[in-house]
Amino acid sequence: MATTITLSQSTSEAGDGAFIHLLGAEFGLSKPVSLYVGGVHAGELTADEQGNFSGQVQIPRELAAGSFEVFADDHVGNTDGAAFTIS
Repeated sequence: MATTITLSQSTSEAGDGAFIHLLGAEFGLSKPVSLYVGGVHAGELTADEQGNFSGQVQIPRELAAGSFEVFADDHVGNTDGAAFTIS
């Protein structure tokens, strides 16, 4: 199975600092997973012993309207991204 992340929502208003919930699967077992929104570090979660994680990150307030990628990286070769739009 491939590494995946799933977002609770795919859009937000600019500047509202919304939190989105993420689910991740098939990441490194018990590894920290760095999360980025539009290239801006937005947080870190830790995968469990099956390589799954769940948690929230805040959309950086400094991002203007546009399309961005929410990107997860466990720094051992497992990455995935999902589209996110700020209107």
